[in-house]
Amino acid sequence: MKKEYCPHCHRPIMQNKQSFSRALADILMTAACEFPAEIPFHLQHDLLLTKSQYNNFQKLRYWGFVKKSYKADGSRNAGKWELTSLVRYIVNGKTFPKFKMTFNNKVVSASEEMIKLEDVIGSYDIPSVWSEKQEVMKNLKEADLFDEAIK
Repeated sequence: MKKEYCPHCHRPIMQNKQSFSRALADILMTAACEFPAEIPFHLQHDLLLTKSQYNNFQKLRYWGFVKKSYKADGSRNAGKWELTSLVRYIVNGKTFPKFKMTFNNKVVSASEEMIKLEDVIGSYDIPSVWSEKQEVMKNLKEADLFDEAIK
């Protein structure tokens, strides 16, 4: 596929396909074994990640599984991230889009094909910090959960 460029600003205008891979699943489970949702952690200091894992961690935000951490005053909590409550949803066996299409680092569409975490990594033990199913997204359909990650 030939790369296209904007005639005005000369930036690439091609969408990129981001697949949820075994590598991303491993990164997610590494973080999920250590931290519950909404608890800020420093990516470099609090998780033992390889260079490749560290570089790919941010891709988890395309599915809405992680977000940058902010202080109460609205300023960025430098170097800190948080897992979102969607992680509880998927570690308990629910489905999520197989891939996302991105443009300029923003999600523009999602796969209609859904997968489970176990499809990617096989069987696994649910981390104790995520095992309570009663908090799992009440009154929402699966498709509704990922609409927010697209915006």
